[in-house]
Amino acid sequence: MGIFNVFNKIKDKGVASLLKVFINKQIKDYGSLSSVKIDSKNKNLILDIQLNGEKKPIQVKLDKYEIVHKNDGAFVKFNNISAS
Repeated sequence: MGIFNVFNKIKDKGVASLLKVFINKQIKDYGSLSSVKIDSKNKNLILDIQLNGEKKPIQVKLDKYEIVHKNDGAFVKFNNISAS
């Protein structure tokens, strides 16, 4: 494993922690995000969400994301989304 792979994994974990805090604030009335996994090398994101009143969490997979820059702004485009 190269040094850049190590830094990428550290970055992914840091961004995942920040994203978890942000999303939990947004969905607090509906449930909570129990884990976020980011693989920036393969452009994948996995969210485990525990909805209020449900026994089992749902897993949302966001594959092949892209960061798109347009008109002095940026947004994330997801090319494949699945939930189970």
